[in-house]
Amino acid sequence: MIRLRKEYITYPSDLPVNITYCRVINYPIHWQNSIEIIYVLKGSVYITIDTDTIKVKENNLEIVNIDEAHRLYSDEDNEVLIFHIDPLFFEKYYNDIKNMFFYTNSEDKNSQQGEAYEELRTFLSIILCEAIQKREDYDEYIERNLIDLLYHLINNFNYLVYDQEELKEAGEELDRYHRISKYIYNNYNNNITLQDIAEKEFLSTN
Repeated sequence: MIRLRKEYITYPSDLPVNITYCRVINYPIHWQNSIEIIYVLKGSVYITIDTDTIKVKENNLEIVNIDEAHRLYSDEDNEVLIFHIDPLFFEKYYNDIKNMFFYTNSEDKNSQQGEAYEELRTFLSIILCEAIQKREDYDEYIERNLIDLLYHLINNFNYLVYDQEELKEAGEELDRYHRISKYIYNNYNNNITLQDIAEKEFLSTN
């Protein structure tokens, strides 16, 4: 019998992020109301999200979305950083964050190269360093980096096919794309048409 459990994340009183360093052997199926970013520092870890299992190798990352059931396990020595980010904090800057789905490409060891992934690693490294060092006003600095991280995730790692355009300058258009994609996702079993979508968004079918 497989046990499923909801995990409740406790955040520090002054921060909307919880960071854990660990070695993964077998972390049973669970879910939580947080955005979880798993950063493999050494070795590799298998992550099962819903029904898909992927192998996340050294220096690669995986994103687990809000309330996604997932399991972590490994049969080799590993070191892993797990970032849990409070969606209530992100909601102040993007109010539909609970319906946003992020993804990473973990097909092979070279699939997470490039500027977008390097910037993501940089944001996580800065947040980790500030949380450990606790310099003056570190909490404000972490929150600023979390906001930048949010926009970086939406611009580069969301499930929409979205042009690499600055979100802060194109937020209205992104919101429209997101509403349309979410409508299709939630109604794919129904006989929806292009005209339905156009009317919903007050657009022409063209």
